Amino acid sequence: MKFKQLGTIVLATALVAQIPLQVNAAGVGVESKSTSKKQITAEARVAAAPVTINHVYNETIFKTETLNGNVGEAYTTNQIEDPNWRVTTPANATGTFTSEPQTVTYDYTPSTVINVLQYEYRDIDTDGYIYVHNPELYSSQGRKLWETVATNANGYGDLGSPNTFTWVNHYDAMDEGYVFTDGTVGKGGTYDFVKASPENPATLPVRLPGEEQKVITLYYKYHPVTVTGQDVTVKYVDTEGNEIASSETLSGNVDDNYTSEAKTIAGYTLTETPSNATGTFSDTAQTVTYVYQKD
Repeated sequence: MKFKQLGTIVLATALVAQIPLQVNAAGVGVESKSTSKKQITAEARVAAAPVTINHVYNETIFKTETLNGNVGEAYTTNQIEDPNWRVTTPANATGTFTSEPQTVTYDYTPSTVINVLQYEYRDIDTDGYIYVHNPELYSSQGRKLWETVATNANGYGDLGSPNTFTWVNHYDAMDEGYVFTDGTVGKGGTYDFVKASPENPATLPVRLPGEEQKVITLYYKYHPVTVTGQDVTVKYVDTEGNEIASSETLSGNVDDNYTSEAKTIAGYTLTETPSNATGTFSDTAQTVTYVYQKD
């Protein structure tokens, strides 16, 4: 008998896992299995009681913080950093969380002797700083419009003490031509006090550790110096320069706005509107000329 080659048989190797066999009484192989146990021990975490941090001035708590953790873990607290205040660091500033509540107390004492409010002076319309000089009351150049007058002996005192003041609006004029230290030249005119934001306190408030400098903005309305401007003459002429209607005169103060108008003139048509038909009064006389073409 002959065989024909139909194809190629490819032999591959395979990884065979050997499993130990046991033979029972009947001579039949039985698979042998073995198991092992591993014991894992996990340490249980227990939530600790909180640590409360109190920041105190004058026996009054002004800020409270809370730390949480697990029993046995370490905790660290921090004081409020402020160069104007001294602080006593408690013995338990650092420690370990426990099952019992704990309190850490930072006690602050003012280290400066002057309580201060910062003022800004601004124009109510532009929100820009305003410049004021009062040579009769102040020897230095500056923007000072407002003066504080102590009403009693505690006008100056500890940073942490409430001090009572009366607020006096001293001066509200800008000196024309006065040159300030930053080069600004006074334009003259007056300022009317409008409002303080926030309102001026009757008692200077305590600035506690970590708080920003308290700033009060005083708003003023500026009124420029009133100077009578030179007249603006409005003329109506033909193309030859001849007046064909009576002229008009406009009057006003320097920097005030003016508006001129064309006239309807029988037999003539306006050829162009002058570029200075509108403008502002100045200290120099001005002429506005409307030119007409004969029909």
